[in-house]
Amino acid sequence: MDRVQTDTTNTCSSAIQFLFTSYLALLPFQIGPTARYLLSGMLIIAAMKHILEQGRHVSTTQFLRSPVVIFLIALNILAIISISSSPEPRYSMAVFFEDLFLNSILFSSMAIFVANSPQSIEWEKSIRIANILFLLAYLGLMIQWIMFPNHPLCIRPEAIARIHSRWDAIFAFGNGCSLFHGIKHTSMFLTLMLAYWAVWATRGMLSITGMAIFLLDLFTLLTTTRRAACLAVFSGICLAPLLFKSSARYLKVAIAFLAVLVLVFVVSGNSEHFIRENWQLLMKGEVQKAKDLGGSIPLRISTYKVFTKQILKEPFKPHGLGRKLIKEYQAELVKKAGLLHGHNTFLNFAFYMGVQGSLALLGLILSQAWLFWTAWKKTPHGNEAPLMAVGLIFIFMFWGTNMFTDGFRHGSATMYWLFTAIPTGIALKINRSRP
Repeated sequence: MDRVQTDTTNTCSSAIQFLFTSYLALLPFQIGPTARYLLSGMLIIAAMKHILEQGRHVSTTQFLRSPVVIFLIALNILAIISISSSPEPRYSMAVFFEDLFLNSILFSSMAIFVANSPQSIEWEKSIRIANILFLLAYLGLMIQWIMFPNHPLCIRPEAIARIHSRWDAIFAFGNGCSLFHGIKHTSMFLTLMLAYWAVWATRGMLSITGMAIFLLDLFTLLTTTRRAACLAVFSGICLAPLLFKSSARYLKVAIAFLAVLVLVFVVSGNSEHFIRENWQLLMKGEVQKAKDLGGSIPLRISTYKVFTKQILKEPFKPHGLGRKLIKEYQAELVKKAGLLHGHNTFLNFAFYMGVQGSLALLGLILSQAWLFWTAWKKTPHGNEAPLMAVGLIFIFMFWGTNMFTDGFRHGSATMYWLFTAIPTGIALKINRSRP
C-alpha cells in the first residue's frame, strides 16, 4: 500500500514538474489568456491533489499564517471592494479573476505543494529549459529577419514599414514579432533568467555554456531598449555578490560585456534607441519643454506628478480595476498626464484600489523578500541558498522595473507568482526545520 502511494506521489510530482517547466517556457510567448487559464487550472488541480494525498497540514497552516498570505488576502479583498466602485463592474471583475485571484490561487497551491512535498521541483532545470527555448525562438527569428528582410517570419506588417536598416530590425523585433507577448513582457521574463545567471556567476559556478547563455540574455535585454529593465538588471547583478562573495570574475566579464554592447550601440549611431529625450532641458528642470520635444522620461515625470496629485485628492477612494477605465473614463487626467495610465504599478494600484491597495502590495513584496532573506541567513551555504538568492535578486529586478512601467499583469504577473511560489515553499520548510 505504501509503495502504491509512493508511486502515485512520484507520478503527481513529475506531472507538476512538467507543467511548471512548460508553463514557464510558454509565458514569454503570445499564448493568450485561454492557454494561461488552462495551464494555471491544471497546475492548481495537480498541486491540490498532491497536498490532499500527502495529508500533511503543518506547512499548510504555517503558510496561511505567514505575513505573505495575510497581505495577499488583504490585496484580494481590497480588489473586490474596488470592483463595486468601477464604472464597468463586469470588466473589473474579469481583470480581478485573470490577474489577481487566479494567480493568487496558483501561487498558494504551488507554495503549499513545495512546502509539503519531500521532493522539490527542479527549478534550475526549468529555468534553463525555458531560457534556452526562448533564446532559440527569439534570436533565431531575429537573425532570420536580419538575413532575409524581404521574407520575415512572424513579423507584423506595420513593423516592416518602419525598418530602414539592420540595426532598426534588431531594436524593433521585440514589438514587431507576433510570436512574443510584447517587448515589455520580454524584458520582464529576462529579469528572472538574469537573476538566476547572476547568482551562478557570483558563485563562480558558470560553465562556458552558462556564460554564453548569460551573455545572450544580456544582449537580448539590450535589444528590447527597455531602459528601466536594463537599469534594474544591472543594479541586481551588482547586488548579487553581496550574497555570495566567493567569486566575482564571471560577474566582471558580464558587466564588461554589457558596457561594450552599450558602446557599440552608441558608436554605431543607434544611441537614439536609448536616449530619446533632451537631457539638457531635463537637467535644468524644464520638464514641460523636454516633454514637448518628445521622449519617455519627461512624459513619465509629468504622468507621475499628475497621477499622484489626483490620487492624493481622495487617497482612499477606489476607482475599479483595469487600465481601460483610466483611458475611457479619466480623459481629462490622461490629457494632463500625457500617458494612458500611471506607468508605475504602485501608482496604478493606488488608483485602482486606493492607497491601501499599494500599501498591501508593498507589504506583500517586503514580506516575501524578508521570508527569503531569513531563510538564506539560516542556510547561507546550504543547497537552498541559491534559490533564496535568486528569489531576492529577482524581486529586486522585477519590482525595480515596475517602478517605471506596469508589467505586473497578464503573463508577466503569472510568471512572478509561478516562480516565487517555489522559494516561498522552500523558505517555509527551512523556517520550520530551523527556527
